[in-house]
Amino acid sequence: MSDSPARMSYAEPGNRVGAKLADMAAYTGLRALIHATLVYGAGLAVKDPKFMPLLLAGGWAAHHAYDTVFTAWLGGTPGKLLLGMRVTRPDGGPVGWRRALCRSLAEWLSRLTLGLGYAAALMDPQRRTLHDVLCDTVVVDVSRGTPGRTR
Repeated sequence: MSDSPARMSYAEPGNRVGAKLADMAAYTGLRALIHATLVYGAGLAVKDPKFMPLLLAGGWAAHHAYDTVFTAWLGGTPGKLLLGMRVTRPDGGPVGWRRALCRSLAEWLSRLTLGLGYAAALMDPQRRTLHDVLCDTVVVDVSRGTPGRTR
């Protein structure tokens, strides 16, 4: 069941930063696993010309898979879930796979604007970043009473 937007408690930017830091720790673990797979599994030397492109492509794919799968399946990345947040549509409904992928890819625009895409959350009444606006999502604080995602 969706909650009305008037009853939603939007996640504060500081909490979102905390969630991003927790997720960055997880990404680092994924990248280490990819690195180990390339070196020990595929037998590539770090100096091999194929190594860095494969590491970058693998890291990029793992990052977007992490964001997309967790957001579509559970309503948020582990960092967000740990800190009591969920990603929803503005009407409170689940984001689904397409919107989760859109949000993950669009987050690059928030980064490429030197962080101004993230800073938008400081001025928006719904605390939406650029990638939230582009993909029609909001991040709600379920620890303050906003119902979580339901199936």
